[in-house]
Amino acid sequence: METKRIKKNSGFTLIELMVATAIFTVVMTVSLGALLVTLSTSKNARALQFAMDNVSFAMESMTRSLRMGTDYYCEDNYMITDCPNGSSKISFLPQGSSGNRVRYYLTQRGDGTYNIITDDGDSSEAVDLISPNINIEVLKFVVKGSSPNDNIQPSIHLMIKGSVKLSNKDVPFAIQTMISQRNFE
Repeated sequence: METKRIKKNSGFTLIELMVATAIFTVVMTVSLGALLVTLSTSKNARALQFAMDNVSFAMESMTRSLRMGTDYYCEDNYMITDCPNGSSKISFLPQGSSGNRVRYYLTQRGDGTYNIITDDGDSSEAVDLISPNINIEVLKFVVKGSSPNDNIQPSIHLMIKGSVKLSNKDVPFAIQTMISQRNFE
């Protein structure tokens, strides 16, 4: 009959443990690197979404005010008239106004970037519409039908172009909308 030999020292050898530890270290290093890249990408995506929400909110606020306003004029010519070539400044009478005109225009910040500002003609009460990490490069209002002699409904084509600063990179954007006056008489 055959006798079975029982091994007294069963387990892993030192070489096997070293190989397993090296493989585990490599897998964890790669996984951790992928996790850090994913977290960084997620953070940038959230920051970009926040910035674009800010721009969209500013545009929606301007659209709502302009839609209900009257007597539009581009501040380049200070007359209630169309500006078919566009202007970076617009002034209008808001709904229910007693004569104070509201303005939207582009202004330069101290760091060299540009921001959209609104005020009621008094520059001491100017309000920034855009957060500091957003640089507005183009703000353009194209007004049609604003002259009292026109028999068409006044409309404004609003264009905003700029960039968002994320992790020392500028991410460009461009949005536009068409606004037609609601209280046309």
